[in-house]
Amino acid sequence: MNYFKEIYFRIFYLVFLISFTFLICYNYTIDLLNYFLYFFFKEKIITYFILVNFTEIFTINFKLSLFFTFIIIYPIILYQIYLYIIPTLYLFEKKNILKIIIFNIIIIYFYTYIFYTKIYPYIWIFLTSLNNSSYKSIYFNIFLENKLSDFLNLFFNCYKYGLFFFFFFIFFLIFIFIEFFFFND
Repeated sequence: MNYFKEIYFRIFYLVFLISFTFLICYNYTIDLLNYFLYFFFKEKIITYFILVNFTEIFTINFKLSLFFTFIIIYPIILYQIYLYIIPTLYLFEKKNILKIIIFNIIIIYFYTYIFYTKIYPYIWIFLTSLNNSSYKSIYFNIFLENKLSDFLNLFFNCYKYGLFFFFFFIFFLIFIFIEFFFFND
């Protein structure tokens, strides 16, 4: 029964922490948006955005707050899981699990940095370059505008699927490494 109390306490702690972090991120969404778009404006990848609906502002704030909440809370969630399972582990298992958790956190932040600064700008440059080459005729011109909600939706979807494939690739390489070097007769 003591384990149930501990897991309830840890879940309550995480729910409170996630809610509190989300509210803080939502309160400072404009600053987070400026921070988020700074690299793209600095590199002249984007010069402006448009908003079409009033509801877009709410969804942009909500999604951006969820993203930054995930980035901030992820190490704490892993640490809480580690603290919950630590009494049942041997010393060498504790050290190995701790190394895996630290490696996981480093990989998440490394992937976020690489995706934000190296991969996504090229995706956005490619998509906005379609505006210069296509959709022009004698009778009418179609001009593509950079919509902020589309920019963020594309970023979050590419980040989510890229993170899944990145982790799949990393664990596949680790599995091949272990299989090849340790279980090869």
